Order: sequence, then structure tokens, then C-alpha cells
Amino acid sequence: EQFPTMIRWTHGLFLILSLLSVATAQAQLQRPANPDYPRGYSSKFMRRSAVHITLGSGFAVPDLERAGHVGLGEIGYGYAITRQLDLGAGVMGSLLCNKAYYDGQGQVVSTADDPEGRRCDRGWHPATAQLFARYYPVRGIPAFAQAGAGWSFDGEAPAFSLAGGYFLHLGARFGVLGMLRYAGMASLGGSPDLVRRAGGLRLELGAAWNL
Repeated sequence: EQFPTMIRWTHGLFLILSLLSVATAQAQLQRPANPDYPRGYSSKFMRRSAVHITLGSGFAVPDLERAGHVGLGEIGYGYAITRQLDLGAGVMGSLLCNKAYYDGQGQVVSTADDPEGRRCDRGWHPATAQLFARYYPVRGIPAFAQAGAGWSFDGEAPAFSLAGGYFLHLGARFGVLGMLRYAGMASLGGSPDLVRRAGGLRLELGAAWNL
């Protein structure tokens, strides 16, 4: 049941992007097409700025049990350093399934509303902050690679993410964004010993606005 869920997510994402690509083939632009194109703004900062928001499937690695738990992907801001490189910052949804962890005696400790640590309900918690770099390797093709690093507040540990994606313009400034992301945490000595592994692989789909 879980594996077909991921297949449907994957097929749905690529079907949407394919249909939009056909519909906008004549107007397709790379992001950033030209960071200094006026667009009605005299401010260089505004011309080079972009914001985005995505929603994501549940993390599907190491298993598919969480795949159906849709949650917040990322809310972020990027600044175009060049036509091919954006630097930015964002807030991602929690990398945790729940907050259940083992104490020093090996006993499970969890929250009052989930005493047995079985609920996987943290997908909508904006609990991970990161800085990221997004690179468009081929001019004229709006595909990109993205890497980020930051901090998981509920996991109490450094967080990282790697993603590949595609940005499709629907107009001069607005477009849709699809990503396949892997995110995880690098636990420290004082980080909770989580019962369920944090992060994994997920699909994300959202919108972006080039200011």
C-alpha cells in the first residue's frame, strides 16, 4: 500500500510538470533568466529576489511508512548572485516523524499527546532552518541542484538537505517548482536518541515568485 502511494506521487508530479511544460513551451524562461532585467523595479535587490513555498510527501527512506504524511516542504527566499547561482535561506517542515526518543535507561520518552510515540504528525511543524545554494548548470534549461545546511530545532541537531528540481515559468515572474529532496540530521552528543530515524527522501511541489 505504501509503495503504490509513492508511485502515484511520482507519476502525478511528472504529469503536472509535463502538461505545464507543453502549455507554456513558447514562454519558458530559465531562472534566473536575467537577474538585472528591470521588471519595473529600480532596486537591484528586488530584481534579484525570489520567494518560494513547497509542500512535500512524507519522508520515504528508510521505509515507505511515512510516505503518505504530507507536510510543509520549504518556505524560502533566494537572491540571484549570477544567472546560474542563487543563495538563500528557508524554513523546512520538521524532519522528525514524532518526538519519541530513548532515555539513558533505554526507555521510550514521548509527548503527552502521543504517549506511546506512534503518531507521525510533525510534517506541518516549521522546525528546520537552513541556508541553501541553488545552481542551474545548463543555461536555457530550468533544472537545478540545491544543497542546504542548518539546524533542526525539534531534533536538536545540525540538518542538511540535497535536492534536484525543475522550475517552470507560467509568466514573467511566477512559476511552479518540483523537487526530489533528501534531508537528514547529523546528531551531536546531546541530541535525542530518536526512536524513528529523522529525514529521508521526499517529493516536493510548490510555487515560486521572482520579484
